[in-house]
Amino acid sequence: MEKTTFNLSSAQYLELKEIITSLVAKYEVEYIFCFGCSDEHYKSIGCFTYCFIARKTHYFLLMLTTQVTRIEHEVHDHVNSLSKDFTISIIVHGLQTATDAVSQGSRFFCSACRDGMQLYSASGLRLILDYPNLNPAITFAKAQKHYFHRFGMACGFMESASTSYDNGFYSNCMFELHQCMEQACIAIIRVYMAYRSDMHNLARLLNLYPLCFPATVSLTLFRI
Repeated sequence: MEKTTFNLSSAQYLELKEIITSLVAKYEVEYIFCFGCSDEHYKSIGCFTYCFIARKTHYFLLMLTTQVTRIEHEVHDHVNSLSKDFTISIIVHGLQTATDAVSQGSRFFCSACRDGMQLYSASGLRLILDYPNLNPAITFAKAQKHYFHRFGMACGFMESASTSYDNGFYSNCMFELHQCMEQACIAIIRVYMAYRSDMHNLARLLNLYPLCFPATVSLTLFRI
């Protein structure tokens, strides 16, 4: 993985300023980082409609808090209730969890905290940690291990869904299809971003996909 230092433009930072202020006022925030941004501009025109120009922006944030209790779902709902003109995917962890993960060589937390753009600090200082040099061979071996484990589970759920459908257990089939999709999403996120997601919401899992396929986005921290 190529290491890339990520920064937002001044206009993008101002766009997020209200969100950051609201998060700091509502939660016990230590740090907020932006580790990616998908900023797409597109134009639609035809014989039966007027010219339509639009912008679709998606920010990816990491918020570190003083508390250990996971509040990710609540925070995610909160930020997206405020952001009407853009989408935010936010990952929330305790500061101690993040620092422990960095010391253990987590590629996700090393990249997000070291190379992401720090948007907020409770102390006003940069988060300084002893970031290890990651061994590419070990990184590849970990990604390969998680790929085969998660996609094996996805294939198993797909096979179970097929059996349930053939035997008329349609509710079971739908549940197993959801599990299949969930495991496939988790696998891709784990391989490309090295993040161990425990989300079950498919929409939120799919929202992380732009960072897994950087050719489709204009700005991103994670490059394969």
